[in-house]
Formats: sequence, C-alpha cells, structure tokens
Amino acid sequence: MDEACRWVIEYFSFLLGNAVPNDDIIVTSVKMPFTEEDEHAIKILREEKQYSSRRLLNEFPSKNWTRRGLDHLIILFCKLFFVVSIHL
Repeated sequence: MDEACRWVIEYFSFLLGNAVPNDDIIVTSVKMPFTEEDEHAIKILREEKQYSSRRLLNEFPSKNWTRRGLDHLIILFCKLFFVVSIHL
C-alpha cells in the first residue's frame, strides 16, 4: 500500500475513532452491484419499455441500486448502441 493511501486510511481511522489499520488492509475499487442478469434486464426494460432510472428503482425496491448507478449504466448502453449503429 502506498504512503498516500496509508495516510488517508490512518487519518480517517483517527477521525472515526477506529484502530489504526495495518498492512493487511486491501483497498479495492468500489463496483456497482449489478449482476449480468440485472444489466440484461435493465437494458431490455430501457430499450423496449423506455423505463427511466426512477421507474427501475420503484419497480425493484429490493435491489440495492442507486439512481446514479442506473443512470451511469443507461448512458453506457446508449454509447454502446451509438457506436455499434455507426459501424453497421
């Protein structure tokens, strides 16, 4: 773990009153909680029924999705569709 990362973790641990972490901490990137099935369902509902991110959140309240995450995924689908349609 590099020094800047270690300093940030120690600083926030101090602020939160937690124990100072050691080298066993593995810092990973945060990923959106979309499974492949989720992405496929979102893509189909978006393309065929024009579901918005708000409607998806209302239809699937048990999923731990965020509106920002859904918006990001929908934008990726739109960009992918645009790129594929240009190359056809």
